Amino acid sequence: MKVLLVHELFPPTVAGGGEIIAGNTALQLRKRGVGVSVLTTGFGPARWKGVSVSRIPVNRFLMNLCVLPVLKRAAEADLIHCFTYNSTIPSLLASRLRGKPCVCTVLGIYGKEWKEIRGPVLGRLCEIAERIQVFRNFDATAFLSEFSMYQALETGRVRNPAVTRPGTDPEKFRPGKKEPFVLFVGRLSKQKGIRYLVEAARLVPDVEFLLVGSGPERPPAPENVKFLGAIPHSPRLYDLYGRALIFCLPSVGEGLGLVVQEAMASGCAVVSTVPLDFEGVRIPPKNPEKIAEAVRYLADNPGEAKRMGRKNRKIAERYTWDRYGESVLDVYRRVVE
Repeated sequence: MKVLLVHELFPPTVAGGGEIIAGNTALQLRKRGVGVSVLTTGFGPARWKGVSVSRIPVNRFLMNLCVLPVLKRAAEADLIHCFTYNSTIPSLLASRLRGKPCVCTVLGIYGKEWKEIRGPVLGRLCEIAERIQVFRNFDATAFLSEFSMYQALETGRVRNPAVTRPGTDPEKFRPGKKEPFVLFVGRLSKQKGIRYLVEAARLVPDVEFLLVGSGPERPPAPENVKFLGAIPHSPRLYDLYGRALIFCLPSVGEGLGLVVQEAMASGCAVVSTVPLDFEGVRIPPKNPEKIAEAVRYLADNPGEAKRMGRKNRKIAERYTWDRYGESVLDVYRRVVE
């Protein structure tokens, strides 16, 4: 089988978890003997870890218009696999023109939360665009989690839904000697609930908060909040995860929250709005008081937080990239058969 992966960005360019998932999809397919090539935007090497990569020198948002490049590259593929958002429409059009099946991986469904993320006008346009890009007649639609799939099924029509949950590398993300600070890793954006996290930090001034990431959302913060900037996957990032007693992701919307799995593998107690199977405290979105309450409890009870972290490590060990690769192949087989 030959597969064309289409995503708006691809490693070594990484803007978020989507690129990590797309990159690992390519590696897992190659590992299983699948002929895989990648089409993406921007600039970079023509090969990445042995995978052939073609890069269109345009802005990622303009990939919506790149039907011809996808059509050209799809000629040699048996199947097209795209990822939301900006690669879905050209991939589906190319698949229909070529008579090739098309699988779409949905990285997140935000629905009405777009208005919180982008404001009332632009948010409404993003909500409409999401429906146009996601709820199409793909041959199969894969989701990163059960809750994301159910959310989509409640929102619109989805053909052949499946869950392909990503993994983590347990050799890189490992528990270390825990220290009493709260870690956040992700894009500094409204989607991630940064404003609510900073407001919560004001309510627990004796607890240190370390925020890893870059982006437009950087509200004025108290002295116990430190912005560390973007840190790529590296020993420095793995060390921060391993030392953090508490990990917090107060997103207003997520498809999975890959960083939550990374924190679980690193033995952190988790405070998050994301409905994954973690040990910690589940909080409602947009609620700094509940964030502060959860952090206060865990900081005051480090033994309990460490117990939660040990259990999270065991849960995370079930979710491997090998398991993810097999689930993706299962989707392909179902489509081809």
